Amino acid sequence: MLCVGYRSVINFILNVCVANYALNSLFLQRNYRFFFMFVSSTTLLCIYVFAFCWVNLKRIMDMHECKIGRALLKSPISGLLILYTFIAVWFLGVLTQFHLYLISTNQVSLFLSNWSNSQSALHFMSIDQAKLAY
Repeated sequence: MLCVGYRSVINFILNVCVANYALNSLFLQRNYRFFFMFVSSTTLLCIYVFAFCWVNLKRIMDMHECKIGRALLKSPISGLLILYTFIAVWFLGVLTQFHLYLISTNQVSLFLSNWSNSQSALHFMSIDQAKLAY
């Protein structure tokens, strides 16, 4: 039976965690801008659908000279889409703002790998750095 010290086991576990993080970091470096564009464009699409569902209800109200409740009965899909996109806009909007904050403060793994020890990763990104990254 081979006796392995406690320190060796901990070092092995830490090395595995670091290797997994490096793989994840490499994955983020390649796809982060596409992920951010997907999230932000989905937010804009949800805002567009939300606004035009309200426009559709307003047109129904004007056409049939009725109130909002009657217009929702005439077009229940608009009501469901308004509810769904309202929730989606809050979720995606917060996610977009959070990632915009990460990008502007250089806390994305893509930028952290480019910093030297003398610079802080919490400084805001300059336009030159943004051009290099994207």
